[in-house]
Amino acid sequence: MNSGINTDAAHGETARASDALPRLAYVGAVLPKRSETFVYREVLGLRKRGHDVVAVSLRVPAPEDLAGDAVLSALAAEGVVVYSNGFVKRGLGEAMRRPLRATWAAGRLLTAAVVSRDLNIRGWVRLPVQWLGGLALAADLRERDVEHLHAHMAHAPTTLAMVAADALGVKFSFTGHAADLFRDRGLLRAKLRRAAFVACISEWHRGWYRGVELGLSDARLPVIRCGVDLAEFAPPEDTTEGSAENQR
Repeated sequence: MNSGINTDAAHGETARASDALPRLAYVGAVLPKRSETFVYREVLGLRKRGHDVVAVSLRVPAPEDLAGDAVLSALAAEGVVVYSNGFVKRGLGEAMRRPLRATWAAGRLLTAAVVSRDLNIRGWVRLPVQWLGGLALAADLRERDVEHLHAHMAHAPTTLAMVAADALGVKFSFTGHAADLFRDRGLLRAKLRRAAFVACISEWHRGWYRGVELGLSDARLPVIRCGVDLAEFAPPEDTTEGSAENQR
């Protein structure tokens, strides 16, 4: 009896905490992806803390991205896929329903491209597609009452998150890593200026961002390291006979 009461109370506390926390959307190029444990585990960790987190993937995860993992398969099944069938129709529909917001987002995207000056020809060609993708994402997230978008990888996922945030009238943030900052960089200066915060995976990243965009405060550049749960990687206890003697 007491156990049931405690469980109900704990459930009530979790529900109240969840109601008080902002509803988030996590945007990744492929989410979940088995090789990017630092992304999907962050989503799962936030959910354990009471956040309502919508997983957003730009593309449909392939079987090899899930590697037969039941947790990843469930996360993929429930998530929002931006570039799915009909995304152009969804994006245009959002633009027609909210033309001022859509035009505002387009203008801000174009301004970001001019300010950042880091797009090649392919990047410029992709901008209209990313604008439509961002609007399609905004339409999907509006139905879910998302209040903040966070993207992992500073290139395409953050571009779409930025457009969707403009269309929704909410804030966005992002975490940059490596290739997305150097090889595939896009609109980075504007993203650094506009983001509510940029999660830095190291002190080095914090200093490097300041070299791209001056004047960013520590509060705008919090250091949030990509950690691992050591308990999951602890070696099993050796219970074989004579193991203690063998270790001496």
